[in-house]
Amino acid sequence: MIIDINTYCGHWPFRDLRDSTLDGLDALGRQCGITHMLISSLNGVFYKDAHQANRQLYADLQNFHGSVKFLPLAFVNPNYVCWERDMREAIENFGFCGIELSPKYHEYSFHSPAACAAAEIAASYHIPVRLNAGFENYRQRHRLDTYEDAFTAAELLEFIKNCPDTVFLINGVAPFTLGDEMRTLLRTRRNIFFDITQLDSFMLQTLEASVSYMGEEHLCFGSQAPFQYIQPNLVKVVLSGAVTPEKVLAENIRGYLGIS
Repeated sequence: MIIDINTYCGHWPFRDLRDSTLDGLDALGRQCGITHMLISSLNGVFYKDAHQANRQLYADLQNFHGSVKFLPLAFVNPNYVCWERDMREAIENFGFCGIELSPKYHEYSFHSPAACAAAEIAASYHIPVRLNAGFENYRQRHRLDTYEDAFTAAELLEFIKNCPDTVFLINGVAPFTLGDEMRTLLRTRRNIFFDITQLDSFMLQTLEASVSYMGEEHLCFGSQAPFQYIQPNLVKVVLSGAVTPEKVLAENIRGYLGIS
């Protein structure tokens, strides 16, 4: 079993993404032995009403008959009217397995009471909240795209501390850069996970540094497909010797996703 906690479908307005459909991602996943993908629609980043993208993703999943098990996440914009109603519809009616927050693109702060409320509602349903620091490297971003990552280390730490019961999936971050206070928090919080897309085991040894910082139990496999290739991220886990592959590929997170 391999669970990829960091994948997307839909349209990215700043460049053409290959394999950004469910069928395309399914083909990539089958080539790499991926069994499960946590997926949300990029349309939810840019639509004024993010829930329209969730509805589209739900409809697309009804017509999908591939091999990879997609676990859909709903984009929630707590800055938009009726966001709580839409979030509950995605979970209760559509069967979505988690939510994703994108404060930079949706123009709100983690200090917002509504952002904390969304995370607390997710906790009440026992589903995770995914946070992505950035879709592309700032040196490659289009001039109309944001040139700032989604959150700072201080903002992330405060948000997580304010939502102690919420399961967080944090993507695109090198954990060991987050400071001593985060490391102390991770010693007592088992429900915080980081993907490996920004970690390296061959040049900079940032994968090893992250394991030393917090232990491998907080690491999960993520590829950020279709923005990145899946295979190099698999190589880090399987060949580096820095982590126990079975734990990072599935065991650390599966229980929090209801996967038996």
